[in-house]
Amino acid sequence: MNIKSFIEDFSVSAFAAGFTTVLVGVTSSIIIVFQAATALGANSAEIASWIWALGLTLGLSSIVLSLYYKIPLIAAWSTPGAAYLAINGHQATLNEAIGAFIISGLLITIAGFSSLFKKIISHIPTSITSAMLAGILLPFCLKIIEMYSKNTSLIIAMTISYFLSKVFVPRYSILTTLTIGVFFTLYQGGLNNIPISFELTQPIFIKPIFNLHSIWNIAIPLFIITMVSQNLVGVSIIKSFGYPCPTNQAVGITGFFNTIFAPFGAFSTNLAAISAALCLSPDVHEDKSKRYIASVIAGFFYVLVGILGATITSLLFLFPKEFVITLAGLALLSTLINSFLDAFSVKGEQEPAILTFLITISDIKIFGINSIILGLLFGMILYFILRKKAAIYKKIKLKPF
Repeated sequence: MNIKSFIEDFSVSAFAAGFTTVLVGVTSSIIIVFQAATALGANSAEIASWIWALGLTLGLSSIVLSLYYKIPLIAAWSTPGAAYLAINGHQATLNEAIGAFIISGLLITIAGFSSLFKKIISHIPTSITSAMLAGILLPFCLKIIEMYSKNTSLIIAMTISYFLSKVFVPRYSILTTLTIGVFFTLYQGGLNNIPISFELTQPIFIKPIFNLHSIWNIAIPLFIITMVSQNLVGVSIIKSFGYPCPTNQAVGITGFFNTIFAPFGAFSTNLAAISAALCLSPDVHEDKSKRYIASVIAGFFYVLVGILGATITSLLFLFPKEFVITLAGLALLSTLINSFLDAFSVKGEQEPAILTFLITISDIKIFGINSIILGLLFGMILYFILRKKAAIYKKIKLKPF
């Protein structure tokens, strides 16, 4: 690591983006992690160990990848994976689940370093992945409107500050919005009344138990959910900002750290999807070669979340829900616009893209398969049907109708 180049590339806007990434990433889904751990029978000390393990996994993965490749590469825990555990945790004991976490981590590592994952996603067009991303992001942006009636003045203040700063100081739009939101929350006296205790988290090694039942019911579903609904979107986001994503190494490294910390509660980690956009945006820095600083900062804060555990988590939860959701929605607007442009700009791929988008945003489930995977599946089916049709018409020299 070159300390001099890191200092030269550092910027206040990158620092703000990194902090915002962790703020949004943790507060938006950590309750689901608590529910997952509880469903598996974890006590309060073991849940704190989960946060320790996840914080270090995300932090180290983000720091190592970002510093080595000089690209904003962010790791995240699998929120869909946590939701799956919260619903299906009763199918295994905590020790059996830990064994399944290790197996899932190994599978992710192998799929990454072996190039298998990269080969699969190379057959998926950008229009489809961008449409899927747009379907994932739109509900987050629409939540700003949902929050309007709950704290009208705060939402208006943050929204106005965002769009004005986008016009006059676009590089600092998120920092400006964050600052205005914090001061407005303090002025309103809107911080949540949460007791804060300063203490280091004590990691707890949970002995893994391996059996076919937990592998089939926990490890395999976690692996599939993480690869399809998380890593696929994560890679798509990185590429949508014009970066050459080191897919094999990025997925492999997150899987490696996941496996190492699995005995302490790291259930499933991956390349970040939604929170990654906060570090990739031009708002971080006009020079894209210097945006990696934001993901390094985010990695540092994730490590702090792990080490300080309950302390950092409670500090993050001081901010009201309306503040966090509005900040996330505004920060993702640029990415949403780019996703729509990439999804519907290629003639001949617009129908598969709109099908992917509509199914993804529908939040439907078929046989337990979520709408993100269904959107990708049906979009790809239509895409290949249209390609086959075009190839047949070209062969027999007929015009498509």
